[in-house]
Amino acid sequence: MYNQSFTSHQISFLKRMNSLLSEKEVELFERARRLVESYQKRLVKHGGDLNDYEIEVLVEYNLLGNFPKYIYSITINKEMFDGKSQTFGSDKDWSEESSPVLGEKWCYLMHSLYSHSKIDTSLFKIINIEFEILIREQQTIRNVDYESFG
Repeated sequence: MYNQSFTSHQISFLKRMNSLLSEKEVELFERARRLVESYQKRLVKHGGDLNDYEIEVLVEYNLLGNFPKYIYSITINKEMFDGKSQTFGSDKDWSEESSPVLGEKWCYLMHSLYSHSKIDTSLFKIINIEFEILIREQQTIRNVDYESFG
């Protein structure tokens, strides 16, 4: 889509998409922050039952017709929550030189959709967006030694 001119209808669609994704990004970021806080407390080094964990946010863009869906993944880590940011993209404007001018700051999810998805103008065929938060836990049972059962 680089160096393409957009109709006013397409620009309106992109603005609406950016707005929807911005709102959802703030919501998901806050949920992920709370999960990280909870899981950090459960780590073994803090006396908990957990060796390690991983939190991943999946964003699935479903398109009309026979177009393949686009799935974007964000792996969450505690360093993302420095206390300043409210989004995955550290609250900066993620528009690029080749991005259409929307007259507003681009959120990180909009940037990933537009700049990394390679779905080109098919993004105008998006019919819904699904979000999943996946949590993987790693736990260990210790001291299960055959010899100690004598």
